[in-house]
Amino acid sequence: MRHRVRMAILTRSRTRKPFSWGHGMRHSLTAAVVIAVSMLGCTKARPLVNDPRACPDWQNDIGPLFQEKCSQCHSSSDAGPAQGGYDTTTYNLALGTGTPPDVIAGDPNSTLLSVLNPATATTSHEGMADVYAQATKWVVDCRASYLDEATSVHTAGVLDPAQSDFHGTAVRSTNLGVCQNCHGENLSGGAAGVSCFSCHQLGVMDPAGACGVCHASPPPTGKHEIHSAGGALAKSLACSTCHPDHQSGQDHAFAVDGSLRTDPAQVSLIAGLAAFTPANGTRLGPPAWDRSGQTCSNVYCHGATYTDSAAVTNRPSWLAAARPASQTCTFCHGLPPNGAGGTRCSNCHRNVVDAQANLINTTLHLNGTVDFADPNTPCNTCHGSASSPAPPPDLAGHSDSAAVGVGQHQRHVTAPLLDIRGPIQCSECHQVPANVLSPGHLGQGHAPGAVAVATVFPNVTGSGTLARAQSASPTWDANLVTCSGAYCHGGGEPLNTDHTPGIQQTPNWVSPDSGECGTACHGIPPQFSGHPTGVARTGCVACHAKTIDAAGNIIFTSVSGVLSTTHMNGVFDGD
Repeated sequence: MRHRVRMAILTRSRTRKPFSWGHGMRHSLTAAVVIAVSMLGCTKARPLVNDPRACPDWQNDIGPLFQEKCSQCHSSSDAGPAQGGYDTTTYNLALGTGTPPDVIAGDPNSTLLSVLNPATATTSHEGMADVYAQATKWVVDCRASYLDEATSVHTAGVLDPAQSDFHGTAVRSTNLGVCQNCHGENLSGGAAGVSCFSCHQLGVMDPAGACGVCHASPPPTGKHEIHSAGGALAKSLACSTCHPDHQSGQDHAFAVDGSLRTDPAQVSLIAGLAAFTPANGTRLGPPAWDRSGQTCSNVYCHGATYTDSAAVTNRPSWLAAARPASQTCTFCHGLPPNGAGGTRCSNCHRNVVDAQANLINTTLHLNGTVDFADPNTPCNTCHGSASSPAPPPDLAGHSDSAAVGVGQHQRHVTAPLLDIRGPIQCSECHQVPANVLSPGHLGQGHAPGAVAVATVFPNVTGSGTLARAQSASPTWDANLVTCSGAYCHGGGEPLNTDHTPGIQQTPNWVSPDSGECGTACHGIPPQFSGHPTGVARTGCVACHAKTIDAAGNIIFTSVSGVLSTTHMNGVFDGD
């Protein structure tokens, strides 16, 4: 009969002020009946562990007592932490957060009791014999019970993680079906009228909020934390990047029959970022997880789709020790990737990395695309200097003119370096892009084995106007590092008919001729069009007075601050 009465008063039988079991969650007595697991069902009676009339519990007795006697000092607020680091405002905080906890069910030597014991109490805890007596009975005789066992289907330790009857432990050994019997199929209330979501706010059935029920979120094993939290190299990755995207906690944690899964976690890399293949990438095989070797392979996230020989490894070990700082950037790709430029990543990836190679926006790294600067990036960000967009330095950081990327750029764009002409525009030898992201400007970039090179004399509109003047046909020989047939160097008609001994109409880019008048493009005088022999440079003024003066100097004028001349401009100016 006693059991029957006990189940009949499942609603409250003792009216007390509601109290909280942990982390600020406040519940009524009805709420105290929940959060848990019943091995017997909502209304099935069970033997009593203690005489409920003699056992104090947190909800009705200890909580209110601590609030009255202890919480003035032992509570956290905006004014500061709880005195001594011990907070008595909620059940779980009162149990203690340290190791060992301050309250150990059944242990008379629990820290809480030692502090309250009149025989050993300090001045601040004197005169609390009544609290000590009640707390001792609660801890030792009544297993630090949260709820009144006379009105609940749950046992004393249902909310104490250290006790064997903790509801989380019960769930692990059975299944959520037991909880659903009383709290409803979706655990939002059911017959008990109490929602498990009152403490599990994101939902026990929601993977985002229920992970901590069975394992830490993220688990402390392997490299879970760095993948989940993100770090110096990447943004936070969702669990579904490497694992099946379960639609519910039950689907994730429990088998079809409702039993808890005990097999290793499933790893699925067939979709999402791990399986992504960029347009210029090379995938040697599908992304895979080797459980025996604890390694993943062929995953985009670790650079496998670029097959970069300069990378430390594209098959990282899940259990490997933390990588050294020197390998921070080089683990997945080289620095630079496959020798495609210098180590100044910020030159081309300035929205992603700073000048010290620190990522400044992890959302743009490992995001499935290559983020090259932005349309407003000035030319001298990647090559050239503050005074000129033309090298030095070149893309590889070279400053020596013996490097092909440097060569004679400055002799062409600086005037009057040789006193023969104003600056040669970049567009005479290259296609100048509208902006840094214009199609074709960046070439192959970091494609495997690619080296960033500029196209010389491209046959496109707006490029090589002067170089092709007078029917000239300029050509660049990358092997010999020479140009030939360019109007600027004696190409086109009739300049190409000048056979003055010693003139060099096929200059070498890295070790050029002097470039002086009479040695490079035509002789003095040229041997074509009836030029008389024996004329010195000072005599050119007789026919070309608009271009050269009586002293043999090329005449320059300034137009908007830019030096200009009629010499080497694509037309004859003879009188």
